Amino acid sequence: MAKTRRCGLDNQTIIIVSIVLIVGIALTVGQILFLTLTSCRNKNDIMFMIDDSKSVVDEDFKRTKDFIVRIANSDDITLAEKTANIATGSFSKVASFMDKFPENHYMYEPDVIQLQMNSYERMDCTDGESMFTPIDKRGCTNTVGALEFVSNEMIRDRSGYKTLIFMTDGGSNMGAERQDINLIGSSADKIKDQGTDIYTIRVGDSVEKYAEADNAEMEAIASGDTLKEKEQYMYRVQNFTALDVLVVDLSDKLCSKNYWMAAIPITVALIFIMIKLALDYCEHKKHEKETEETAAMNRTEIM
Repeated sequence: MAKTRRCGLDNQTIIIVSIVLIVGIALTVGQILFLTLTSCRNKNDIMFMIDDSKSVVDEDFKRTKDFIVRIANSDDITLAEKTANIATGSFSKVASFMDKFPENHYMYEPDVIQLQMNSYERMDCTDGESMFTPIDKRGCTNTVGALEFVSNEMIRDRSGYKTLIFMTDGGSNMGAERQDINLIGSSADKIKDQGTDIYTIRVGDSVEKYAEADNAEMEAIASGDTLKEKEQYMYRVQNFTALDVLVVDLSDKLCSKNYWMAAIPITVALIFIMIKLALDYCEHKKHEKETEETAAMNRTEIM
């Protein structure tokens, strides 16, 4: 007896299509779960530029360094020489790498990162100032210098993601003068033009008369074309202790997981779903035709 054929395909072919469909769906689910639950292994240069000006007390500066260490040790990120690396700089009068940094300024071993954070000594922010300098003439938060330093010295020319986390407790302040917002924006744009995403972290509340200008600087620095887009790249916490709450969320964003890879099994699954639906439709039409033919034969016999 000949095998039953369904819309030009035999039962064995139908079974194979169904099996491939199930496998495709299983692979899709597995890929999404893998990307969601495992740590990030993407190639990513993660850069920190932190404010070490006099307005940040020693204990808060220690909390800033601890925050960097926690990011480095996050379960969401796997640091490795060929993949994710961390570089950290600080700025006051002039931006600089931390003391005794590895030769290429990038680190991937947790012990090395912890050692660098422990051994770092804050920069002297009083160059050109003295006890006789009027308070209203003091200030050494060189935001433009920090951004230019990142653009010219920190960013490496290599493939993969590049991310800058720019942290400050206030706005620019050089000798009690705020830096030009347009210059700040153009300096940040140079970094973005090199394929780098910029996240900003604003710690503490601004003095009321400076709040609007401080916020404008953060917006100019952060990635995004519109204010709504920039809000995805801007963080604000009440104090340095509250930096802890950012570790999980920021680590997840720094990971930049390749969810697009799930599109491969999804595409395969969709193709076979379409094939299965087409076969089911074909079988349905065939069944309708056979039913009509049977009904027609029965009517003929009755007559």
